[in-house]
Amino acid sequence: MVTVAYDFDRDIHAYAKYATGYRAGGASSRTQNYQAFNPEDVTSYEVGLKADFWNRRARFNIAGYIMDRKDSQVDLSTIQPFNGSAFNNLVTFNAAGTTKIQGIEADLSLKPLDGLTLNASYAYTYTDVPLVPVTYTEFTSAGVPTGNTTTVNQKFYIVFTPRNAASGSIDYELPIGGTSAKIKFHLDANYSQATQSFDQFAITNDASFIVNGRINVAGVSFGDNNDQSLTFGIWGRNLFDYQYVYRRDPSNSIPQVQSNRAAATTAPNLLVVGNIGNTIGDYGNFNLPRTFGVDATLKF
Repeated sequence: MVTVAYDFDRDIHAYAKYATGYRAGGASSRTQNYQAFNPEDVTSYEVGLKADFWNRRARFNIAGYIMDRKDSQVDLSTIQPFNGSAFNNLVTFNAAGTTKIQGIEADLSLKPLDGLTLNASYAYTYTDVPLVPVTYTEFTSAGVPTGNTTTVNQKFYIVFTPRNAASGSIDYELPIGGTSAKIKFHLDANYSQATQSFDQFAITNDASFIVNGRINVAGVSFGDNNDQSLTFGIWGRNLFDYQYVYRRDPSNSIPQVQSNRAAATTAPNLLVVGNIGNTIGDYGNFNLPRTFGVDATLKF
């Protein structure tokens, strides 16, 4: 990594960064032969600006970056017959070519009044994995290849990477009398655009907008020397009880191996494209509902 930084003055800092890195290779444990995959490499470029203004009651940070990732490790899940049944074969391999990741991130913090802090942030991320030719082999239900193959240009995705994401928060501290204790109020909201949950499927999870809150009574001193303090609070997550699917999986919609021979034929059982027998359909995982809690911290 190489970084060049310059301070325009005591409140404005700019930088440019160049870096390379890699992720190690390995073997796919959910394949019959522990199929190996190679490392992936990345080259990244980033420029940014960090600035304080309004008599240091405001701070603004912004950064833009480009990442070129070669031989990206991607996961491919298929249903394959084995010993008269079917299993989910999950193989990791390297996508040839260069995966593009580009984005911009910005955040703003303001302190317009004593005790009041406002924060906002936004991130835009563009990703593109080049098409990968994948060859699918047809098997009988006994797991014997029929000799038929199909090659398709498979699209892969970088998971849990929304194109747009934003958040904001409000914090306010109110002193209690002439003591060191304070009442602290916190409220935050977080938005995420829908994004893929699995490398190989274009299907996405749901967009989300979650609001959380917290009220603390902090720094309540006690003891002979006031060197002990208590903080207790109440909090709520997902205050509007918003429900969404954060992980959607269409794996069980993949055509399954037929359990019986087709009527009026003597052909072996094949993995037939378009067959919907014995399929469950998409399934997903939901976020937690509205949740409340209390906690306390003792320092001594």
